[in-house]
Amino acid sequence: MAQDLAIGGRLREIRKRLGLTQQEFAERLGLRRLSVARYEAGRIPRMNILKEIARVGSVSVASLIATDSESIAPPVHGSADDELPLLLIRLLRRLRRQIVAINSLPSPIARQSYEHRSKIILSRAIRDLAEYRALVDAHSRRRDRKRRS
Repeated sequence: MAQDLAIGGRLREIRKRLGLTQQEFAERLGLRRLSVARYEAGRIPRMNILKEIARVGSVSVASLIATDSESIAPPVHGSADDELPLLLIRLLRRLRRQIVAINSLPSPIARQSYEHRSKIILSRAIRDLAEYRALVDAHSRRRDRKRRS
């Protein structure tokens, strides 16, 4: 699962600026207190939750996810995947292990259900990443315009 302590810190700042406890913030967002605690500890919320946090905190989603460094992780040197960030390589390996695990399920119905749920989760992840990419691109363009001015 993706982690970013800077995003967690910004979420905590928003909550404190609003004068809310984690429980009160969670209620306002329609979440559990434990979810808010995890997000403040660095777990990155899904896009729909980031949008709601931004709305409640009167900030942009781009400001929540902005980073000082654009790189997520250094590339793995000496492999065929030199161009991919380490995080992506690890994610792909984990996904492969989970997909292979489908063969260990006891019945065809269980395998079919697992496969269906996997497709839903993957399509949601792809959609969220596309939205995140658009936000990061917009933030980068804004930052570049400011630098040129």
